[in-house]
Amino acid sequence: MDATWPFAVSSKAYGNPSEHRSPPGPEAEEVYRRWLQFLDDEFVRHSSPERRAEIVRDQLYQLYLGRPHGASST
Repeated sequence: MDATWPFAVSSKAYGNPSEHRSPPGPEAEEVYRRWLQFLDDEFVRHSSPERRAEIVRDQLYQLYLGRPHGASST
């Protein structure tokens, strides 16, 4: 088995992902731009790698799990 198997997916197998998506609506664009501005502001305010890592961790938790880091899953 290829060593990159779980990470490298052939585009031939699934086609071009952008062919299957419609463009985001104006509200989604606005939310995304506000989120990017929030991240930029936080990174400007906090220069330590440790704090930036916490910011990224917290945002990933929120995106993937729908709850803040440290919040109970029950």
